[in-house]
Amino acid sequence: MTINIFKEYRSAWHVLLLVLLALLVFSNTLFFGFVWDDNIFLVGQAVYESATLQSPWLSPLNSVEYLPLRDLSYIIDYRVWGWNPFGFHLTNLLLYCLNVLAVYWLTRIMDTFLFNTGGTGKDGVGARIALASAALFAVLPLHSEVVSFIHARNVLLSGLFFFLSCIYYLKFIDSQRWLHLLAAFALFACALLSKATTIMLPLILVMFLYFRPTRTTRAYLGVLPFAVLAVIFFFIFKYHATESQFINEQLILTVGDYDYVSRLAVALQIPFFYLSRLLIPLGLSTEYQIEFSRDLFSAAAIFAMLGLGLLLSLAYLYRRRLPRALFALLWFLICLIPVSNIFLTNPVVADRYVYLSSYAYAYGFAVMLMGIGRKTGQARLLIILLPILGIYAWLAFERNDVWRTHESVMQDMTKPYSNRAKGHNALGQHYFEAGQYTQALENFAKAKEISPLDSRLEYHQAKLAYLQNRPDEALKLLDAASRIYEDQPYDAWILRGQIYESRADLVQAARFYRRAVASVHPTRASEEQARAILQRVMTRLEPSLAAARRGIVEHPDDLNRIARLAQTLQTAGLNAEAIKLYEDLIKLGGPRWEVYANLGKLYKQEGLFEQSIDNYRKSIELNGASAKIHNELGIVYIDAGRFEEALAQFQATVEIDPKSAQALLNLAKLHYHLGNKQAAYDAFNRILREFPAYESLARDYLNKL
Repeated sequence: MTINIFKEYRSAWHVLLLVLLALLVFSNTLFFGFVWDDNIFLVGQAVYESATLQSPWLSPLNSVEYLPLRDLSYIIDYRVWGWNPFGFHLTNLLLYCLNVLAVYWLTRIMDTFLFNTGGTGKDGVGARIALASAALFAVLPLHSEVVSFIHARNVLLSGLFFFLSCIYYLKFIDSQRWLHLLAAFALFACALLSKATTIMLPLILVMFLYFRPTRTTRAYLGVLPFAVLAVIFFFIFKYHATESQFINEQLILTVGDYDYVSRLAVALQIPFFYLSRLLIPLGLSTEYQIEFSRDLFSAAAIFAMLGLGLLLSLAYLYRRRLPRALFALLWFLICLIPVSNIFLTNPVVADRYVYLSSYAYAYGFAVMLMGIGRKTGQARLLIILLPILGIYAWLAFERNDVWRTHESVMQDMTKPYSNRAKGHNALGQHYFEAGQYTQALENFAKAKEISPLDSRLEYHQAKLAYLQNRPDEALKLLDAASRIYEDQPYDAWILRGQIYESRADLVQAARFYRRAVASVHPTRASEEQARAILQRVMTRLEPSLAAARRGIVEHPDDLNRIARLAQTLQTAGLNAEAIKLYEDLIKLGGPRWEVYANLGKLYKQEGLFEQSIDNYRKSIELNGASAKIHNELGIVYIDAGRFEEALAQFQATVEIDPKSAQALLNLAKLHYHLGNKQAAYDAFNRILREFPAYESLARDYLNKL
């Protein structure tokens, strides 16, 4: 009687077992806090607190990603729970359980419609494959990040909609009912509105048709709307990535991503990285520091190419005997395309990136176990399967603990295989905010030792000096840092502004607050904060500016008075008015190299690179011996994408002033970014010999060369 009930309600028992398994492995995440990017992009952000249910559809709420369904889920969680992390983690866990059930449902339907295993029958192989696939999927340790990290909510939502869309498309090609196709299309749209990596779904649908024993023209035509939607969203995602500067030119240059050949070299290696982590989930990291070879003809890239070719060839040759093996391999590779570095990702690899592909791993593993079971018997199959599930479940449960607190996440990032510089910087930030300054500076120093390019030590030394009422020392530290690290972070500009505002130097304060507004911001809130501070300072500054403007009206021929106001306006960031006054100076007093140089700088800040170049050239015609102007012109040429002309200007700067460390550094970095390895090597070695202050920076680049 009991056996008959179990058979009669087989699917219900499977669902119950899968949900219990997922809860058993990940229920400890319910008691975790907000960590890492949760605290930057989500917690306490007024944009989520005041948002309506319509707000996420208008623009990216966190100023980075246009993912309205994810943001909508955050808004609902906040309305219900406030900023109680338990509620947010509960939503993540429930979404994961739904993902596991969707995987089970997808596998049953797929094996019935594509491989004819009788999955809907009471004794069908498909039900057992579905149960094993979903169980393995449920306990994969690489899913710990997705379930434990609230900021990875987009992965859970997009995965659920992706799997459901596949299910309804399979129903469509079996039933030919347009209602099923419409449901699949709507679910795909929801997946895209949750995360960009689901954009490869049309290729998965084509793959379904390839494995379908019978295919119709209508089924192939049914893929077209999905392909069109994917193209539309590709441009939407590209636009928002550009607007948010999440993927920017500086990032591209930093990671050495010069061209599609180097990207292809990395893309070939990435599948083997993820396969190794799925098979043996040890050495996992919250953010990996893996140096993939960017040379297509390197041993690593060649072996990866040969390995992928061999796997695909074997799977294709045995496609009739082992069709599921080819299916699993193709699913795995297709879903990795958006995160394989063909399109630049930051970071290059992450556990959350392999979420969709991990289904292929679980499915392929389950199929292999079922094959063993058919030869050895179901009892022996359970003897093999249960220990594997137990090991994976234990490793996943242990891995969850990394995500318990912000401090535990940052500590994990300081371990081998991790982005240790970023980890020490983040851990230092955590200790600094807690007032544990000694521990904070120790971690910042360790980060600088690992990667001088990512140093945050000088800024926090300056911040501490400011907090301890040593503003002069703080400015010296910030100046020293800016000479080495040209792109200062948002908070460094804010700190400079605070120091000058405390001295009642409102012109300089406005200058640096404006730089903060123009910098890349971690959140929309920080940008709004900077704008509010700048507006306050400009309001206080306006009376003195108004008096200076009246002075010019009363003395229109006083060139010195005009020059002083132009300089003040330039410093305060009122560029349009400053440009007009400088042009008036040239009309009234004739050509002057200093005025042309200032115009060149102002036009650069306005993004008018050709006008900037024209004025810098005029300045050089009047004063060709100025190394500073040559160097500034070289920087404008880089902004304009004219790299060879930039090289010529930096070279001229170094020849005029051999003691200019900044010019030599600009020359070396440009050679490096352009792939001129020998020239870059020579220039960085010269920096190493002649400029000790830049030793750590030069060594960092030389190690990459």
